Amino acid sequence: QAEQQKYNALEAQVGGWTGWREFHLTAVENTEHGKQLQFSATDQAELVKAEENAFISVRVAIPEQEYLQPYQFSLTASSPLNYQIVISDTLAAASSVAQILAQMSVGTTVEISAPMQSS
Repeated sequence: QAEQQKYNALEAQVGGWTGWREFHLTAVENTEHGKQLQFSATDQAELVKAEENAFISVRVAIPEQEYLQPYQFSLTASSPLNYQIVISDTLAAASSVAQILAQMSVGTTVEISAPMQSS
């Protein structure tokens, strides 16, 4: 019940939602340690305010599989219109979701959960 209250509170906030929401990959920047990815909602509606280091789950299709796989990432920046994560080279080597994201092109669609603060 406590968890459901968290989700209800998230959904009630300006820009909030529960479940999965479609986002476009809007920018990719190579960094010294990996890739910085920026996502904007496909509906172009405002996003719930998120603190730096809040967590989002990003869900992608795994090639040659019949399912979608989520993975949690820490936000490195957010604004009312986009969220940003960094995928280190180390993480891309260890996680199939991170590897797929690191290889995506601008314009690709993924699903993202609303940001949650770590407890």
